Amino acid sequence: MAAPMSTLNLSAVPFRIILGVLLLFLLADPFKWLEPTITPSSKQVTMYSTSWCGYCRKARELFTRQNIPFRELDIEKNADAKRAYDALNGRGVPLILIDDKQMSGFNVRAFKRLYEQ
Repeated sequence: MAAPMSTLNLSAVPFRIILGVLLLFLLADPFKWLEPTITPSSKQVTMYSTSWCGYCRKARELFTRQNIPFRELDIEKNADAKRAYDALNGRGVPLILIDDKQMSGFNVRAFKRLYEQ
């Protein structure tokens, strides 16, 4: 038997809906909402990467989301890219070049700092 209308707490329904929507947004990518805005510039960004690298994927997604033009070179699929990576003393991926500055690994705030210098 259904509960009488006087016992239903209708004021809690909107709260539950808002909470559910908020959780969906946070679960989609919780850190995207905290991501600093990076102003695109004419700087040349080159990323030495591999297909399986999670940090490479995060960097690629950030560059795309923030409209930062970049060139990606997969060191496992491109012998010339591997030679260039070795010449830079690469020790892990991603290896990101911003003009003449070099960044090993990926951190959004560190990238922003180097990119906006």
